[in-house]
Amino acid sequence: MKRIDKKLKYIVKKTRWPWVKLKIILKKQLGWLGCPRIYPYMGYSNGKEVYLSGSVIEDRGLSKPHVNQSKISNILSMMKRYVGDEFAGLKLRIEYEGNVKEVETNEEGFFSCQFKIEKPTSKEILWTSASYLLLDKIMADQPEVSTTGDVLMISQNPEFIIVSDVDDTFLVSHSTQFVKKIRLMLFKNAMTRLPFPGVAAFYKALQKGLDERIFNPIFYVSSSERNLYDLLVDFCEFRGIPKGPFLLRNFQTSLLKLLKAGGGNHLHKLESIKALLNFFPDIPFVLIGDSSQRDPEIYMQAVSEFPGRIKIIYIRAVGSKQKIEKTKNIADEVAKSGVEMLLVKNTEEASKHAIAKGLFNQSYFEQIHKEKLKDTFPE
Repeated sequence: MKRIDKKLKYIVKKTRWPWVKLKIILKKQLGWLGCPRIYPYMGYSNGKEVYLSGSVIEDRGLSKPHVNQSKISNILSMMKRYVGDEFAGLKLRIEYEGNVKEVETNEEGFFSCQFKIEKPTSKEILWTSASYLLLDKIMADQPEVSTTGDVLMISQNPEFIIVSDVDDTFLVSHSTQFVKKIRLMLFKNAMTRLPFPGVAAFYKALQKGLDERIFNPIFYVSSSERNLYDLLVDFCEFRGIPKGPFLLRNFQTSLLKLLKAGGGNHLHKLESIKALLNFFPDIPFVLIGDSSQRDPEIYMQAVSEFPGRIKIIYIRAVGSKQKIEKTKNIADEVAKSGVEMLLVKNTEEASKHAIAKGLFNQSYFEQIHKEKLKDTFPE
């Protein structure tokens, strides 16, 4: 028991926020402190190196959502995503393809590591897995805490890598309309949130490209917090949107942060895109975003800092007339670098352009058109 208390003191010392420190101490004294759980995020590899990450926080007790789930259940699930405390200073052992590393969670309960792969994985393998084991105990009756996580293996050069924003790019979010945004977050779940019509078929076509023997991977970069990771993964799976790693902002453990979800200065997006461009230095990128927030400015910066690396940019026209007009001006500036930033009203318009530019075959357009008609909600 003495060793466990000593470890808990170390966790409290390493924790960033004073109110979280106090909350952990009180919950421990009252016997309310939940068992730690490892939440791994999808990793990715370029065939030579691998990047893995995750968070260690209290078990939030979240269950898989369903279509007929009540509004009260949806609200409680969303609240659970923002109340679990993160655990700083805990050690984990990570194993991938025979390689082992030990890492420690930072002040926000987050951990990451990047290491070289001694034995390259077969080019035929697309998804592999990594194992995670918690080495520290903070509770006397704590069982072994371990899990596995998916890793995207890109061991052969694709035609291009797709990087897509999330909110109001493929997930209807009303990110600039506070009341509508909060209503969606609280009253809907991964099965009842809506995508923009035809987006799943469009992304699948981009993944297949001109040569179906080559897989074009997709990454999702968002200003949303890691609290929403499970919701986004479940949403994509349910709606048939291609699987890919999500690069999200730092985990938040405050209900007040829920009201600001997806906000911030969006610097995280730019840093994430730059990290991917450096990790895959020989592959061109296709960027997809929307005009409601700062995607056009962020993508213009990427074009400026990585000349010749951005193949094309698609921006969904949403938000105010002023923002759309501003995006058109940014597109004119980007064009001077030889990169086309296309402002589109819907997925069909983007698809026609992608076919004309040779991103994928004409044969995929019919499926995109059918999916758009099948979707009954407005774009």
